[in-house]
Amino acid sequence: MKTGLLLLGFILISANGFAQESQSTEFDTSATIAEIDGEPITLGQLIASFNQNQDSEELTAEELVDFLPSFVDYKLKLRKGRKLRYHQHPEILEEFEQFGIEASYIYWLENNIKQEQIRQFRERDQVELRAFHILSEVPDGSSDAFEDSVYNRMLEARELLTDGHDPEQVDAEFSSKRNGNSMGGQLPWITAGRTVLEFEDAIYTLEPGEISEPVRTQFGYHVIFLQEKRERTPDRRISHIFTQRGENNEGLEQIEEAYRELEQGLSWQEAVQNYTQDGATMNRNGQIGWVGYAMQFPEEFVDEVMETDPEAPYSEPIEMSYGYHIIRVDSVRTYIDDKSYEESITNRLQQLQRLDTGREQVYETVGRTGGLVVEKEKIEELLNDFPDLNLSLTDKEELKLIEFLETSYTLSDFLNYLEANELVQDSADITSEMFDEFKKEIIRSELIHITKSNFPDFSQEMTKFLDGLVVFRVNEEYIWNHETADRDELKAFFDEHRDRYIYDDQYEFYRVSSLQQDLTEDALNNVRDGIHPSDLHILFNDLSVLHDSTRSKHSSHYPHISVLSPGESTDIIERGSLHTFYYLVKIEPSRPMTFDEAFFRVASDFQPIREEQFLKRLHETWQVDLYPENIQ
Repeated sequence: MKTGLLLLGFILISANGFAQESQSTEFDTSATIAEIDGEPITLGQLIASFNQNQDSEELTAEELVDFLPSFVDYKLKLRKGRKLRYHQHPEILEEFEQFGIEASYIYWLENNIKQEQIRQFRERDQVELRAFHILSEVPDGSSDAFEDSVYNRMLEARELLTDGHDPEQVDAEFSSKRNGNSMGGQLPWITAGRTVLEFEDAIYTLEPGEISEPVRTQFGYHVIFLQEKRERTPDRRISHIFTQRGENNEGLEQIEEAYRELEQGLSWQEAVQNYTQDGATMNRNGQIGWVGYAMQFPEEFVDEVMETDPEAPYSEPIEMSYGYHIIRVDSVRTYIDDKSYEESITNRLQQLQRLDTGREQVYETVGRTGGLVVEKEKIEELLNDFPDLNLSLTDKEELKLIEFLETSYTLSDFLNYLEANELVQDSADITSEMFDEFKKEIIRSELIHITKSNFPDFSQEMTKFLDGLVVFRVNEEYIWNHETADRDELKAFFDEHRDRYIYDDQYEFYRVSSLQQDLTEDALNNVRDGIHPSDLHILFNDLSVLHDSTRSKHSSHYPHISVLSPGESTDIIERGSLHTFYYLVKIEPSRPMTFDEAFFRVASDFQPIREEQFLKRLHETWQVDLYPENIQ
């Protein structure tokens, strides 16, 4: 709740990380626009706070002048909190640390990991790759031994390719078959986003002529032989007229006739309607959409599209193995500017769900940034030894297991971590997952520190957030907390405004419902014959009888019961699948509230006055001078 209120106050975290202080060149941001006990507040500080809390397309001096008193009041509350040493309050520091850790995750994701993903994708998107691959399938549920055997066979396949053997022969021997066809073989030209990520990561590390190590994907193990690399060919939006191959060259004759008609002045739209045999595009003026390599189009077709002159009104008839096309290039994919291109990449990554990264990637990135070293071999040895050892391992306690930010963490630290978190009672219960959690705990413990070190803006925003927590606590103690309010003042306010604190009429009623209309009708007839609703359960099963009361005119029951007199019932009302009627027991007339009954409403109504009084005391404590004339 505190965080939510602060985000509505002076701390704002945007979707792209933390809101940055923005200053307008139209203003003299160094100008002093207020002083508190002689300490200046600059126009730049005011603008930064305004931009974090307001949504204004074009900042004006009038808006800033209106905002100035609120900002000064915030600064006064912050001074009060500092005087009370709230910045050192254990509760506030605990919440500050929790927020800092969560904010650090977000900051690394938004300002490092996602940006790196966009940069990498953009770099890959500039080129097209052509490759041959060997693929051996690993069915779901396969044993580790089976997977190891597949991996070893892929090493054999790689060795043969490296020695210059014919890829087709290696594919025939080592690739899995599905429906009699090899799952490996020649791949078309591909670019970023056209394959699963593991395959893409591997192929983009290769240069033409290089062969990858076995690569695991959801399909199994691949060995990739990169053959060619070239500059990316821009996608083209095209329309076409298509005829199928047929007996006696009918398709060829039709496409040639369509071409002749176009040359003689027939419109493209008419030619599509008269000649195309592609029903899917006929009503779209022949438009296929974007065509490029690694899309779901035959490569021979894409080759022809890319060779077609985009300035020509249409191509000559083009023969394919499956039929004939006349192609029209409607546009070539370009971007207005660099920002548009990056937005396109971001959208593509979102569609591929590659930006949906989580904490595991944060741990990996932060660990790499902080020089994380894990002694895997030592940990594996310990895992083998633990079943025969006690948790007290005096001879090995100083064994270094992990290093992070130039600090070493030993077996003793790991055992202390287990004990503090009550994770195990016996050394035989220790698992590799516990070491992994210990590693994450080390990273978490330094997460705020390393985030501040790598992102100066983060450090500034954390300071603002701590200030926000302090101001929140001041508001809580001196304005919002009803228990700390002066009861005599509240009572005087209550006496002065008694007409505000009156109970409305209270309606006591029964609501009787059933899924069966006949059952509800029988119950209603019994009530009208004198049976009290409270006795209906004796006569009927599967009947819901609710006894309730309300004063609220906004209640869903109010429209039905407010028209009744005590002892009356409504007709049956259909409410979805339920059949319902109401019975009014009695009406308690409106009456004035007592002070105790109205206390929380009074305290809430009095809160603006209480805040005004508190701010007045702050203004009396510290000398405040405003210079709105300097906002220009």
